[in-house]
Amino acid sequence: MELIFYAILGFVCAPVGYFYANFFYGIRDRFFKKIKIKPHFKPAIGGFLVGCIGYFAPKAMGGGYGTIQQAILGNLPLSIMATLVILKILTTSFTISSGGSGGVFGPSLFIGAMLGGTMGTVSHHFFPSIVTHPEAFVLVGMTGFFAGVAHAPLGSLLMVTEMTASYTLLAPLMLVSGISLLFTKKWSIYEKQVQNKFHSP
Repeated sequence: MELIFYAILGFVCAPVGYFYANFFYGIRDRFFKKIKIKPHFKPAIGGFLVGCIGYFAPKAMGGGYGTIQQAILGNLPLSIMATLVILKILTTSFTISSGGSGGVFGPSLFIGAMLGGTMGTVSHHFFPSIVTHPEAFVLVGMTGFFAGVAHAPLGSLLMVTEMTASYTLLAPLMLVSGISLLFTKKWSIYEKQVQNKFHSP
C-alpha cells in the first residue's frame, strides 16, 4: 500500500523538475543574457539575489547536505521543507544562470530530498498506519528527482543503496525513478546531454 504514495511522489517529481529546468534556463536567457553590462558583473547580481534569499532562509544556500541529513532524521518541519523546494530552485538558478560558479548535482539532490520529505510528512499525517517511515521519502525523493531531471536512474539507484547500505528501498526507488523518468524524456537539466549513447561522439 505504501508504494501508492511513492508513486504519487514520482508524479510530483516530474512537474517540479520541469519547473526547475525551465526556470533555470529561462532566467539565464530572458534576464541575465539581456542585461547590457560586462559579463563579470552579472554573477554579482546573481549573488546579491541569492544573498537576499539567504538572509531570510540560510538553509537555501550552500550544498545543503546538513539540511538533507536533518530531513532524514525527521528534524525538519513540513513548512520548512516545502519552502526550501522553491527557494533552492531560485538560489541555484540565480547563481549559475548569472555565470557564477556551481553545479546542479547537489542542488538537485537537495530539491528532491525536500520534495520527498514534504510528501512523506503529508502522507504520514493522513495515513500514519500505511506510511510509517516518512523519512525514507527523503532518500527516495532525492533519487527520483535527480533521475528525472538528469536522466540518470541507475546512478541514482546505486547512490542511495550505497548510502543506506541496504536494498530495502529498492522497490520504491525504482518506482519513483521510473515514473519521474517517464515524464521527463523531452528535457534535461543538462543542456548539452545527448539523446542516448548512440548520439554521443
